[in-house]
Amino acid sequence: MEAVDRVLRIARMRVHYSIRIPTGTREAAERAVATHEAKCPAATSVRGCIPIAITADIVEE
Repeated sequence: MEAVDRVLRIARMRVHYSIRIPTGTREAAERAVATHEAKCPAATSVRGCIPIAITADIVEE
C-alpha cells in the first residue's frame, strides 16, 4: 500500500508460498507456482495495472 494524493492504493502485490510436498512431486508443484498468475482470478483482474511477484519455497518430505 502507498498513499497517492493522500489516498491509499495497492501499488504492488507479492505472493510467497511455503510449500511442503511429497518426495517426487516437485515438478508438479513448480508448474503450479509458475502458472498461478495466469490461473488466478484476482491476478488476472489486475494484470497490467498492478505488478505481481510470485515466489515459493518448496520442500520435499
